[in-house]
Order: sequence, then C-alpha cells, then structure tokens
Amino acid sequence: MSFLAPLYAAGLLAISLPIIFHLIRRTPRGRVAFSSLMFLSPSPPRVTRRSRLENLWLLLLRGLAICLLAFAFTRPFFRDAGVTTATQTAGEQVVILVDQSASMQREDLWKQAVQTAVDEVGRLEADDRAAVYAFDTRLTPLVSFSDWDGLAIGQREAFIKERLKTVQPSWRASHLDTALTTAVEALQRIDMDANEEETLQKRVVLIGDVQRGSRVVGLRGFQWPEEIPLSIKQTSPQLTTNAGLQIVAAHPDQRHDESAHSVRARVYNAADSARDRFRLAWADADADATAAGQEIYVPAGQSRIIKVAAAPPSARACLQLAGDDHAFDNSAYHVVPQVQHVRVLYVGDDAAEDPQRARYYLQRALPETAARRVTIISSSDAASEEQALPTLLAVVMREPAGDEIEQLQQVLAEGGTIFYGLTTADSVRAVSTLADCDDIVAEEAAVEGYAMLGDVQFDHPLFASFSEARYSDFTKIHFWKHRTIDETALPDAHVLARFDDGAAALLEIPAAAGRILLLTTSWNPTDSQLALSSKFAPLLNAVVEQSTRAEEGPSQRFVGEEGLKLAGAEGAGVVVLAAAEKGQFDQDTDIAKAERFSAPGIYEFNHAPGRPFSVNIHPDESRTEVLPVEQWEQWGIPLSRAESDAEREHKLQLTRQLQNRELEQRQKLWQWLIFAAAIVLLGETWLAGRTAAANKDAA
Repeated sequence: MSFLAPLYAAGLLAISLPIIFHLIRRTPRGRVAFSSLMFLSPSPPRVTRRSRLENLWLLLLRGLAICLLAFAFTRPFFRDAGVTTATQTAGEQVVILVDQSASMQREDLWKQAVQTAVDEVGRLEADDRAAVYAFDTRLTPLVSFSDWDGLAIGQREAFIKERLKTVQPSWRASHLDTALTTAVEALQRIDMDANEEETLQKRVVLIGDVQRGSRVVGLRGFQWPEEIPLSIKQTSPQLTTNAGLQIVAAHPDQRHDESAHSVRARVYNAADSARDRFRLAWADADADATAAGQEIYVPAGQSRIIKVAAAPPSARACLQLAGDDHAFDNSAYHVVPQVQHVRVLYVGDDAAEDPQRARYYLQRALPETAARRVTIISSSDAASEEQALPTLLAVVMREPAGDEIEQLQQVLAEGGTIFYGLTTADSVRAVSTLADCDDIVAEEAAVEGYAMLGDVQFDHPLFASFSEARYSDFTKIHFWKHRTIDETALPDAHVLARFDDGAAALLEIPAAAGRILLLTTSWNPTDSQLALSSKFAPLLNAVVEQSTRAEEGPSQRFVGEEGLKLAGAEGAGVVVLAAAEKGQFDQDTDIAKAERFSAPGIYEFNHAPGRPFSVNIHPDESRTEVLPVEQWEQWGIPLSRAESDAEREHKLQLTRQLQNRELEQRQKLWQWLIFAAAIVLLGETWLAGRTAAANKDAA
C-alpha cells in the first residue's frame, strides 16, 4: 500500500491524548482555608495503588476511530501491476543521428560526437529503446531497434562504442534532410506495432556540427510531427576560421583555348572565421604544403571568384588554399575540360527552322560551348552516315517505325537514353516495343483550361538543379494537352513528375542497358509552354549530361554524387592519378564499389585512357557556421532543450505523482475508511452510554 499524502499519518499521534489525560492525576486546584486547621501541619495523601486504565474497550474504539480518520487523510492506494493508467508509457523511443560528413574532420569533432552518442545512450532508462545511424550523403544504420532489444542494459554503451569504431568522418557532404526525415519515419513506424493503450514518447537526437552547408531542401516541405521533438547535441571546434576552395567551370562563352590557360576558383570564407587573408597556389598532390602563391582577401561570410593561372602539366597537380585553421577542404583537383562531342538522334518530321515544332527549340536549348559540341541528326541521315561516335541520346517526337526502331534499340543496347515525347496517344505503341513490356494504353486527358506539374522528384539527378526554393516552382508552365497512360503496364517505371490531376508527366523506364524518359506531352507550342519556360534548357542539358556521362566521363564531380559510380563501362577498373588518401584505391576496383570515389582526387577509367576527371569535396561543406535556431523554427521542427540529471529526475517524479494521483482517484479507499470510522464512532457512542448508565446505577 502507498499513500498520496503520507504526512497526515502524523495524526495517529492523537490516539495518545486520551491515554495521557486518563493517566494524569491532578491535584484539586480550589482551596478553602479553615480557621481550625491553621495550627496543623499539612499532610499530603498517600497513593495506595498505581494509576491504571479503565474502560479499555471504550479507549480502543476511540483510538481506532482516530486511526481510521488519519489513514483516510493520507489517501492510501494499492499499486497493482495489472492496473494500466492513462499516462503509463512503454519507454522512450530515440533515434540518434551522428554526422560523419567531411566537416566533421575538423579538430576532435568526431571524438566529441562519439562520446556524446555514448553519453546519450547512458542516460536512457531500462525500458527505453534507441537506434543509432551515421549519415553523410547516405544513411548508415549502426544499431537498429531490433539490435537494441537484444542487448542487456550493461552491454549498451560498449556495443555502441564498438559500432561507432566501424565508421569515420568521410569526404562526403551532409544530407541532413534525408537523415532527419528517415529518423522520423522510423519512429512513426513504431506506432503501428505499439499497443493502442500505450503512449509512446519519441525523440530524435542530432549529433554533429550542424553546419549551414548541410542539405536541408527536403525539410522545407516536410510536415514534422509535433509529438517528436528534435534534440541537438552540437560539437564545436576551438578554432573557427575555415575557408573552402572550389574550381569553377569555364563560362559557356569562353573559348576552349582560353580556359586552358586560366582557371577560375571560388573561395568561400565561413561567417564565423577570424581571418580574411589566404594564399592560393598550385602544388603536387603528394606535397604536404603549398608553395608561395597568390595572396587573396575574402571577408568572413563571403565568397570571391579568383582567376588563377592554369595548372602545370601534371596529372598530380591540384590547387591548394592556405591560411585557415582546417585543411579538409583546402584542395581542389582540376582537369582541363576536353571538348565533348555529343551525337543526338532525332526522330521527327519537323524542320529545324520551324518555330512551331519541337526540333527548333531542341537545337537552341543545346548550344555549342567550350566543353561540348552537340550534333543533332535525323533518323534518315543516321542510316546512311558513318558513325564516328556512338549515339547515346535519342529524342523522339513521333511514333518511330521500321529502321528507326532498330536505331533506337541500338541506343538502348549501348546504355543510352531515349527522350520520348508523346505527341499523340497512339505514339505510345512503340514504347512497348522498346521497353519489351506489355502493350501500354494511352488516352488523351480531359484538360480544363490547362494542366500544371504538381509533383516533381527533386532528388532525382534530372531535377537536382531545381531543388532550391527559388527554382523549384513549375506551376507557371501551362500544358494545354497531355496523355494519360496505364502505369500498371510499366511496373519497373519510376515516375519523376506528375500533373496536378495525378497523371504521370515524366517516367523513367529501364530498357536493355539504357533507359527511356517518357514525357506524356511534348514541348510543341500547341501542347505546352515548356519550350518557352526557363526550365526547358536546364532540363534538356541535364538529360544530355546524364545520357553521355557513361562514355565521355565527367570532368569534375563531387564525392558521393549520385550516378558517379555509373561513369564507367561494366567491369571497367579505375586508374588513380591523384587522391587525398593514398593507398586506398586499387587500379582494378570492382565497378559495383562506389567507395573507390570516396575521396577527392583525379581518376580515369582504364577503358578510356586520356580522359581523366576530378572528384572534389562538395563546396557546401566549407560553410561550417552553425545553422541558427530560427531556421529550425521556420521549418516547424520542435526543439527539445537538453535536460540535466536533476531535471530528468524531477520530471520522473512528477510523472509518478500523476500516476499515483490517478490510481488513488480510481480506488478512493479514503471513502471506505471514513465510513468505517463513522461505524466505530457509533459503536463508541453506544458503549459510552452504557458505561455511564452502569456507573450511575453503581453510585
């Protein structure tokens, strides 16, 4: 039995009062003086027998009534393990995210993060559950909830330490949005398996430097649950000055011979930096320090474009920055961009000079630049022309037939891309042949006025350049006509965009060794305003870039970038010309291992010698200043303040008090105690009356 107000038990002392009063023998207070006794000496009476208790049953009844009333005021209740209260919980569910991106290489940030994760596990209660993930561009599970359930309480901290030893800070960027949204989804899945009567407390713990350069675009449209707070455990370096370096691609109007004699570099200085003067110089990749070079001035929180003389003729040369406190982002590998020849097969009946047809806009969206030459040939010319280069991109604007089907199948066999626009519903029949699938049925959509794009997958490489909020608005593009297709006939297709009526707008369909990008409309002015929008040229260039990367290889990429592992032919090895981590890579690395590009460096595939490409750290990792608290509030993410042990104990006591109060209110034992006290008092009154009457008769 427990008591809600145990201090009232002090009322039990009141039962001693009747006993004390009964035992006290008092001398009479009133005195009367007699003249005849004034000459006598006082003689006090002798007590011939000891004080004793009389009417024991009456005393016991009165004492019992006092005890019952005292117990009633303490408000007792029974702790029954079978009773489930409304506030009972099944323990806290916690997801711990540990940042392992490139910026965590600074000083001892990773050591701080590991210790913080271990301390966070140590503060969990016995019935709490936790899952631990490390993240950069990927999310690496270290301890799942099922792993946690199999651990004894004393094994948790040691197990977490061992799992954290298996990971280290990488050279990848920080995709904070993916990590947080995945953590929330993991916690929400727990509710599906939980008892409906249980109230599950959930929390996400973020451990890292929480830098401004983290990718957060996915948090802007994400509806964060109010019942899941975010607890931020920030790791901080002692030295804050950090400047990052990035090689900027040549301007499209710049001639190729000009870009070979100079390089433009962007230097960003973090907002919390204490210095603003740095040095740029070319150095050998194996050197530990840069030579004297060009002095530059970059204020804190700003970036500057610096024109630097071209790199020396060495495959191991890289541009290095000196003068800040952290060197993880001070090297930029550079390869002089080679002219890339792109051959585009066009299937259509329109002329290149007709502004009302698709080819007119296609040619103007793919201009000739210093690094790329685009040649568009019609399907009729391709049959008779000798192909000096393989065709890895085809644009279809009508239903192909005969030899054109064979040409398109050859594009897919070589790993290329077919950008297929449905100008009519009947033209979808060729897609079934090319994709080798069941017949696809298409119908003209009933469009009232115009349709708009309502759902775009910005995490796909084709739309990655539009992921920023200022570029992501596709609602200004009006589509007068579009076709609806039966998506069940394409089970392997990935929908990249949908119209506002829910119909698929752009699908990615794997076919042979390549893919088909199926656009359920076209950019003919009679179908849509797509060709007249600012989104058309970047979208078409993204298609070209993704399609031709397999053969030509990229000139500059970032560590962890999606699609980089597909840059070589199947079974090809990679030759390391220079890398930030020596001895990590093998020349004949398996193509399936993307880890061969896990460090900045200069590489080339052994099937394409003479076409090196650079892999650098993402420039956003140089923005090491901390995300402001106001930013989290704008995203609607509730932040949880770090609690001390005393606060946690106080919170636990309050919870127990609420549970005790609810149990006491449900049982209400005090009412029965008062009822029993009333019965005892009635018995005491009856017994007292009989005793008084007996004494009167005896007198």
